[in-house]
Amino acid sequence: MKLYAHPFSSYSQKVLIALYENAIPFEYRNLEDPSASTELASLWPLKRFPILVDQDRTILEASTIIDYLQIHYPGPVCMIPEGDAGVEVRMLDRIFDNYVMTPMQKIVLNQLRPEPDRDSYGVTEARGLLDKIYAWLDERLAGRTWAGNETFTLADCAAAPSLFYADWAHEIPPAHSRLRAYRTRLLSHPSVARAVDDARPYRKYFPLGAPDRD
Repeated sequence: MKLYAHPFSSYSQKVLIALYENAIPFEYRNLEDPSASTELASLWPLKRFPILVDQDRTILEASTIIDYLQIHYPGPVCMIPEGDAGVEVRMLDRIFDNYVMTPMQKIVLNQLRPEPDRDSYGVTEARGLLDKIYAWLDERLAGRTWAGNETFTLADCAAAPSLFYADWAHEIPPAHSRLRAYRTRLLSHPSVARAVDDARPYRKYFPLGAPDRD
């Protein structure tokens, strides 16, 4: 099994956390390697990543890859529970991707644009959305260890990189103590810590400048 990914990519980290959590063996095709990038382009013309290749199957999109891993390579940690618990985990996965990761990326990618093409209105809008979702998540986490409740799941795989980078781009206010504590728990969780450590050599890539923490 081959994973085409980059250590500093938030969506790559999402999948890497799931692989590390269940100790699933795979070949890491790090996209810093030009040959891996060439292979990626031949597999998927949009050249977005991560991509998982398992024999004759090519699986796109991080959430789908984790779903595939649970079906074909189940481990001791169930990433998507059965029944209503699974519905909530999938819902939270989409919330972290769409309402934390997406506005965070808008702020970050805007910094890469030439000055005349920057979108200050869009960045203000993205920061406002993060303020709203931070408050919602802080309330939602009351009495919970992990996003879904007491078990590490797909939702936490999504939460870890999204909150990691979002806090760099638009800091979680001190008033949201539950959310800040949850982010700290995530970063100390072994599979997450490993993914974060994988990415340390690439922190220079963060367009806003990586803070001297985490």
